[in-house]
Amino acid sequence: MQINLNLLELADYETAQDITEEIFNQNPNVKFPINLEHIASQVGISDIQYLPLEGIEGALIANDVKSEGIIAISENIIPTKRRFTLAHELGHFLIPRHGHRMQCTVKDMAKRDAHNEYVDMEAEANLFASLLLMPPKLINERQLISASSNIQNIVDLKSTFDVSLQACANNYINLHQDHLAVVYTYNRTILYGLNCDSNPFWLVANKSSSVPADSQLAKINLNSSEKFHSNEVRLSTWFSVKQESCIGKTILEETFVQENGYATTLLKVMDLKNT
Repeated sequence: MQINLNLLELADYETAQDITEEIFNQNPNVKFPINLEHIASQVGISDIQYLPLEGIEGALIANDVKSEGIIAISENIIPTKRRFTLAHELGHFLIPRHGHRMQCTVKDMAKRDAHNEYVDMEAEANLFASLLLMPPKLINERQLISASSNIQNIVDLKSTFDVSLQACANNYINLHQDHLAVVYTYNRTILYGLNCDSNPFWLVANKSSSVPADSQLAKINLNSSEKFHSNEVRLSTWFSVKQESCIGKTILEETFVQENGYATTLLKVMDLKNT
């Protein structure tokens, strides 16, 4: 089922949350993965070009009132990241206060926190992309997230929404009611980690550090044909623990081993009683 948009009604909304929510209020039976090209054509994007861009991942060029425009996407990034970049540029186009000419770098595509107006726009466009590609309301209504969080569920949802594993996991940890964190590594060296908003413990996953020696990830064979690994480890392995009542607590560490030394690890704090 194609998305059909009432642009007059959509024009009443100004934030990433409100605009994406209205898109899906108008299209409650939309199928996944979301057809971004169709949305783009509906809102006034006349052309999407995939080009050998240097130094940027995506760009928007629109008229002053943003009634029409074109989007350029780097052809050097993988298809799932192209989708996120396209959704990001659509965010710039549809959020009224954003500029009509935007050039977005790799760093822009990773921004989440607002430190100034420019960063705030990039962070909001990233939020828009996440909400458009993985709409929380429809995910909950269709019960696509398993009752008990697990990394297999994340891998399955990645295919459902046609997004990168990283984008899917980053959304998943806040969509699920469990207290979760996710860590990305290359050859057991931490690339970065992300904690869910509700987790009361501080995640210790410093960039370029080796994974904790007592973690499951430090011990598994990254070259094995077995891709999924699960084991309980101490809470203090991955989190800063100050309360005495938490010293002996354990968490569930689940790792999905990818290709060429990459791995994604989901951390689940299982019991917060008496903490």
